[in-house]
Amino acid sequence: MMLSKKACPARLLSHPLPIWLRIAATCAIAASASAQVPTDLTSARFAPNCGAANVTQLFADAKLAGGQYGVNNLQDVSDPDIALIGNQWWLIFASNPGPSRGLEPVAAYLPPGASLSTTGVFPADPNGWHLVGAKADGTGKGVAISGTPSPAGWDTIAAETPSIEVGPDGKVGVYYAGHNLGQTNFEIGLMPNVVNGVAQGNDPVPAMVATQPWEFANDLGAILEQSVRWMPELNKYIMYYTARAWWDVPPDNDIAYAESTDGITWTNRQHLGFPVSYYNQDFVYNPQRNRYEMVIANDPTGAGGGNGRNLVWRDAATPGTQFSDWQNEVTLLDRNDPNAATWYNQGLLSPAIKYGNLPGEENRIYVFFHAYGSSNPMSIGRFYCDATNVSTPAFTLTSAAPFLNLAPGNGTTMPITVNPIAGFTGTVNFSISGVPAGASAVTLPSSSTTGATFVIYVSSAVQAGRYPLTVTGTSGSLTQSTTFTLNVSGQDQTIAIQPFAPNNITYTPGLTYNINASASSGLPVTLSVGGNGTINGNVLTVTGGGDIIVAANQAGNGTYNPAPQATATLVVAPQVQTVNVAPIPAQTVGGTLDLSPYVTTSSGLTGYTWVGQTPAVCTNNGSAVTFVSPGTCIIIAIQFGNQYYGPAGAGITITVNPAPIAAGPPLGAVQLHATVSTAGTFVHSPSSSTVPGVPSTLAVRVTPANTTKVTSTTV
Repeated sequence: MMLSKKACPARLLSHPLPIWLRIAATCAIAASASAQVPTDLTSARFAPNCGAANVTQLFADAKLAGGQYGVNNLQDVSDPDIALIGNQWWLIFASNPGPSRGLEPVAAYLPPGASLSTTGVFPADPNGWHLVGAKADGTGKGVAISGTPSPAGWDTIAAETPSIEVGPDGKVGVYYAGHNLGQTNFEIGLMPNVVNGVAQGNDPVPAMVATQPWEFANDLGAILEQSVRWMPELNKYIMYYTARAWWDVPPDNDIAYAESTDGITWTNRQHLGFPVSYYNQDFVYNPQRNRYEMVIANDPTGAGGGNGRNLVWRDAATPGTQFSDWQNEVTLLDRNDPNAATWYNQGLLSPAIKYGNLPGEENRIYVFFHAYGSSNPMSIGRFYCDATNVSTPAFTLTSAAPFLNLAPGNGTTMPITVNPIAGFTGTVNFSISGVPAGASAVTLPSSSTTGATFVIYVSSAVQAGRYPLTVTGTSGSLTQSTTFTLNVSGQDQTIAIQPFAPNNITYTPGLTYNINASASSGLPVTLSVGGNGTINGNVLTVTGGGDIIVAANQAGNGTYNPAPQATATLVVAPQVQTVNVAPIPAQTVGGTLDLSPYVTTSSGLTGYTWVGQTPAVCTNNGSAVTFVSPGTCIIIAIQFGNQYYGPAGAGITITVNPAPIAAGPPLGAVQLHATVSTAGTFVHSPSSSTVPGVPSTLAVRVTPANTTKVTSTTV
């Protein structure tokens, strides 16, 4: 849109700042009010059972009637949580949409800008809660946020008790309790990147497993019912969770605490000593009161176990404190109230709490919960309570966003809004702390009744990292603050690596190259090699043929991001070898021959593959050849080479002769008979009566007396 000078005070337009700062200050967009909270600094009392007047059933188990949207696959609804993402509220809860696991997180949302006081559900109310997967005719099915169990299989049975949170980097993560070995074996997992109610391509990862003795039940890890929140004023995540389960006999569950800087690695675990009647909870930090507030499911009989609990409110000065430090208990919704609706009159569990984000909601706490009732076994409900002791004029501060992302050498703005409470009209003076060295922050204006814009610039000297910035506002005796996170990315760098010239060679033993690679940042480069080569410093030694890829990497530091990898490729052809065959004498049918002694290579390599080509003449088993008929036998010998030499082969040709006629067994005495039709003489051969040897020919020669017509013949 176009902005005129009338849109900005004259003193801003003439402010002695760089042009980009003046433009940023001129064009800063006022932030809408964010979460506002009760102002009493000692307690935030609510009227007992204040939620009963403002309670609504939203989603119900479809196995029985009830709720405003009970599709046929929406079963076992439980364990809600809510988060404000941008200016839109999102609700997640556990259900059984199938098909992967018994319980899965599903999601619903309100239209952007809608209030948590909304009671309708789509499609009956087009502006109400819209279940992801719902259709206008009411037939749509709920869709699991992620139907993919983790590859390790620790969450194959169920992914329940979900908790949704926006991290300091702006990504939305969903934590859940996964299990696969029975109802007392639980680990806390994380879907790290959820967009519009759908996990984005990342496998779930385990975020926390049971390690402490008090986290085990029946020798199995049992940690679940987690509530995870990013706390910018502490620059870390906080998790409250239930250690052990209420179904143990006797119940021995406890509420526990852990903290993390990255949302994955959790430290400082401690169990807080809550009686077993207190089961699961949610919490919020109230900056106006500088107190932590918690809503907990509590069995008023003190017995624990089962579902017959009410929802109670308590507060404490610091997180991670023992049960005795959580004070000022008030029952917000009493399931034993004679007028309690039948959909929640048997028990209340799994509260999720937030203060309203719209004008007029600054003292209103919203509680979403999991209900058991005589008319419906499981429902998701919502109520709200207004604080009763907020008559003193005061204010809160809120930032337009929980974080800023900046690269060195850039600047941007962060609007801060003054939220008046109980008729507050004073002027607030602003200051900011936590700005890292090398960065600057200018407040425009420095005081106001409505808010200010902080113009933030990050120079190239600022190291990459996460910096919590605290804006403080003072008005007379009142002092309030709000915190947002400045995420400074590192400067980009590149790597230059000199290519091989030429990049195609034939292998030669002892071949080396000097690798020249450098980073634009001046930081040292690390070299690695893939293929037949070794790296020592910047010297590449070629150890064989094939593609050799030299990779150059620079991991970055506090100032520079990791550089994209640069590579250089050298194509090394192996040396040529030949297969040589010595002359092989002719062979005879029925004979065998080992070809190995007749074959050598120029490289000295041994080990061949033998391939027969004439199976009708000869067959082979490796180098052993058997000759089966006369003809020409052909065998191919192949040597496949190695990293230094390429493959080679040669054909082997062998002449195969017929086998000689073998003599039969001795005949013994033989009598020769011959009859002729004319007179003549007979001569037999041999002349002796004994055959001289084998093989021999026995014959009778007949010579007729009259040879005019017949000559001699042999029989």
